[in-house]
Amino acid sequence: LRPLQALMASAALDDDEKFATAVISRSLSDLPQLLNSSRPSQDLSQVARSLECCVHAERPREALVLRTLRRVLICAVHENDSAIPRLAGGLHQLASSPPSRAGDVAAALLLLFAHGLGQVIRVQDVLVRHSVLDMSDPAASKTLVCNAPLVAVMLGFAGGTPADLQKYSERLGYGNAVLPICASEIPEVYEHNLSVALDRLCATGCGWVIHLFSKAGFLLLARLLHRLHDRRQKEAREDHQRLTPLPSGIIWDSSPGSMSNYDEFISGTWSSAELIARRARQPFSFSAEARMRMDSLLHSEAYAPAVRDSYGPMYSLTIHPCPGACHGLSISACMPVVHHLFLYSERDPVCSPDEIRAYCSALAVASKDGNSADTSCRSVRVGGMHCDGLFWSAAEYKAAVHEMLARCKACCANL
Repeated sequence: LRPLQALMASAALDDDEKFATAVISRSLSDLPQLLNSSRPSQDLSQVARSLECCVHAERPREALVLRTLRRVLICAVHENDSAIPRLAGGLHQLASSPPSRAGDVAAALLLLFAHGLGQVIRVQDVLVRHSVLDMSDPAASKTLVCNAPLVAVMLGFAGGTPADLQKYSERLGYGNAVLPICASEIPEVYEHNLSVALDRLCATGCGWVIHLFSKAGFLLLARLLHRLHDRRQKEAREDHQRLTPLPSGIIWDSSPGSMSNYDEFISGTWSSAELIARRARQPFSFSAEARMRMDSLLHSEAYAPAVRDSYGPMYSLTIHPCPGACHGLSISACMPVVHHLFLYSERDPVCSPDEIRAYCSALAVASKDGNSADTSCRSVRVGGMHCDGLFWSAAEYKAAVHEMLARCKACCANL
């Protein structure tokens, strides 16, 4: 047994080093496996104690600290709302420590928590009870059971957790007819989540709409539509009796934003990181050492190109059909019958309102070119700054959303 145990220990050590390199360089496709089961194999209380020991040890072994940090990531990707507040303080203390590889990894995890973590969807929790959004009385914001349910698929903003999306869902009256997907840039996580979501939408035959937030939501939309397009083509080739349904509407909240401005990514990441610090079990302010470490990673030779590479799906999701573009996918072509609603603020510091309006106008032109009477595209200005219009202009926001959802419900009823 000893040679086998030695081999297993060596493999675990290799995975810890692989994990460290991946998070520091944001090469997230190189992360060791995170989803060994539907539940994390790591106990949060145990991981929190291990992290605390690493923080207070005078000379901690770096291999043990890296192992603990890897377990931190596994916990967080399964349980955002319980793990991040409990573990963020310890990560900050390590990121504030003297120069070390482990401190760099802790800083990189804070950046990942702020932008790109996401949470794994558990299959048993997805649309267990579906109900339709009843938009006949917008003021009531109630749900009711119907033969043709309309589900809201929510694509979250960077750093958003299930609890964050739940707040929007409750205020809009989505009830049980909601499928929240947190923004993630970890391939293993978003591939799993998109697969689960499309499988369930196909199995139920639900009509559905997309409610997305910020540029992270747009990136997730691009990945979702590419997989939906490929899936429907495969179903058609295999003569399936029913294809996975197309969405009938997209609500764009503070989106899409710039696809090339890296400073916008940095600004959004720091805004989310500050929120994590305030929400920590013991709230903290970022130390000068931690800020320097995190900024150094954001401006490192590997980090920025990795972020820009992750934008690839957005670049290949075009507004108009592009003849000769082998790898592009046009919104107007893949969803010929769809309603669009853009909700934006003039004071948005992350996504330029001018760019949002320009994108909305371009989509409106594309819709007219498609000659579809069942398509609409409008923009509504709301208060607040970024992704908080529902809380500053609740009446205007809800009225616009409910009006569009009524159109979508009518589209589904006519199919």
